[in-house]
Amino acid sequence: MQSDYIKQFLPWGLHTHPEWVDFLSRAWRWCSGRVGFTAFLMENVVGNDFLSPNDILDDTVFRLCGFTPTDSHHQSNLVRSSGVIEPILGHGLTNDVTIDKRFISRAVYDYMWHGLPTRWPESSAVAKHMLMFGVAHFVESSNSLSNRKESRIAFDEPIAVLATAWQLNRDPNFSFRCLLDDRAFYHSSHQNVFEVCLAYSLLHSFDGNAMLNDVFDLRSDITDSEEAFGRQAQLVVRSDDRLYPVSPTTGPADRFLIRCKRNDDVIRWLGSNTSRILFCAPPESMGPDLLFFMCIEGRLLLVALQAKHSTKDTLPRGSLMHAIASVTPAGFWMLRGKHIAASIGHSSDVPICQKGCGDFVQPTLNLLEHIPDAVYFEEAQYSLLRVIASYPAALELERSLDEEKDHDKDKHWIAEFRHAVIEKFYHRGLFQEDSDPERHAVSE
Repeated sequence: MQSDYIKQFLPWGLHTHPEWVDFLSRAWRWCSGRVGFTAFLMENVVGNDFLSPNDILDDTVFRLCGFTPTDSHHQSNLVRSSGVIEPILGHGLTNDVTIDKRFISRAVYDYMWHGLPTRWPESSAVAKHMLMFGVAHFVESSNSLSNRKESRIAFDEPIAVLATAWQLNRDPNFSFRCLLDDRAFYHSSHQNVFEVCLAYSLLHSFDGNAMLNDVFDLRSDITDSEEAFGRQAQLVVRSDDRLYPVSPTTGPADRFLIRCKRNDDVIRWLGSNTSRILFCAPPESMGPDLLFFMCIEGRLLLVALQAKHSTKDTLPRGSLMHAIASVTPAGFWMLRGKHIAASIGHSSDVPICQKGCGDFVQPTLNLLEHIPDAVYFEEAQYSLLRVIASYPAALELERSLDEEKDHDKDKHWIAEFRHAVIEKFYHRGLFQEDSDPERHAVSE
């Protein structure tokens, strides 16, 4: 086992120290038991006289793939390496003209932005190339038809995925941005690419120097917003009440988004998030399209975002009200459509839960109520910001004031995602006419 391999290098009893217990767990998480990765890591640990092992692990991962982990409980201020090297894997991957790099970029994208580990049959020519470059490995899986074990080629190890992503992103033809740009219209219940476009924009916009009002515009009736909106905001992962900062090249995990299949997946993400994933894409039974946390000067804020990808000039009023209800906590698990007003507390009608969602209403509200070190919004029930992203259709959020004085009895702030921020990252796919309308679904 990997831990036994590491322990043979350590002075007696050192592995029982809390710092080294953390190190052993993280070494497995990032090196995946690979002898080559682990040997390179231990060479660096021994070379540093066994001091600051978690910082050495972070630096080693950075040198291998250009990504710095932030999941340690024992990090110090060790000076990082100034550049990325490729001492073990993937060298020359993007220079090999025989490899289908678009196929590989799709595998990277599916893993990092949809949480889908790739499994290829042994006969796959691309998978064999990836084995040759050291970024894939063999696994055994069960064949449901024959009930027999069979070998497949897997692409699901953190350093391997991140190193491949780093190399592909050096080529403008195969970068994440190019891939998302080409597929921005694609939508299905499993892979809503517009949502990923927005998440990608957020990841690159909130780099530690941006404020909320650089990306979002509050509705005009909300005053006294400078306290939160005029201060620097940082994307963070909240996991078991620990906060881990995230940027395009730093984070506590090798994936950025989890696409929940079940309702209780959302509860686990809100409560513990042991996988340490930044963005949560709830199932269709829940209102928001994206959930994520932000830290504003030490205070925690949950953002509930609804994405409306519409080619109309202006988003229809009904769709606007639907969007507002979907990101309002009282309506998270409620039926929408004609029940919109009831679900957000402004109708005599009785709000109706989505089928099978009744057991998730109160646990969700309990988790919102117990967000630690929360951002304080006067009169708001929870530390939550509602955001509507409409594109390319104009949102005109102020129209919601014309219909009702207040759309949320709990008075949570509401804002719209700036078009200029989206356009900063996408300028092709979002404007192109849909060439295959049967394959795409554009929501209103």
